[in-house]
Amino acid sequence: MAERDSIPPSTTESDADTKTRWLEMGLVVLGTNGPKELTIDGLCRRLGLTKGSFYHHFRNRKDYIDTLLTYWHEQQTQRLIDSSRNEVDPVSSIRKLTIMSMELRPARLETAIRAWAESDELVAAHQARVDTNRRAYLAELVGRLRPDLGSDEATKLATIIFAVHVGAQHMSPPLEGEELKGIYESLLAILNDRPTHLA
Repeated sequence: MAERDSIPPSTTESDADTKTRWLEMGLVVLGTNGPKELTIDGLCRRLGLTKGSFYHHFRNRKDYIDTLLTYWHEQQTQRLIDSSRNEVDPVSSIRKLTIMSMELRPARLETAIRAWAESDELVAAHQARVDTNRRAYLAELVGRLRPDLGSDEATKLATIIFAVHVGAQHMSPPLEGEELKGIYESLLAILNDRPTHLA
């Protein structure tokens, strides 16, 4: 299904709702067209909003990008972590986390951000923070699932899971759907059922 290229305004929209629309559209544009299309004029046109509205919420484009990437962290990392913490055991938490990560949209958003991070220090800092947060939480889950392992081993195994997440997005075509779900399930089975030691 094609990503949305417009977000219609609401006649009862609050100030917070309008700011969220700016950010949601930014993720859509970034994930479908790349950062070069992330212009104030282009966003105004897609949203049917004015530059006055933009500058009401953001000081300038740099502030918008900073806020956008913080929002990306909150919505596509921290929200998933918080939701998966509600599961009854680490296996269920890992399974829910991987399923939710496969459902994130726009599908190509993370590859666009990683490519952008290669040439932009602000973006790179946000990307590093997201990666650190994700890997730390995965290591926590692996440690709960396999208390027989030390923290170094748990971190290595968490990195393998995270590397599958990143690598799947960069394959051409991307690895997704049932095939990717099956790979996650195989990793989880290996992790849960077999003694593991990484040199």
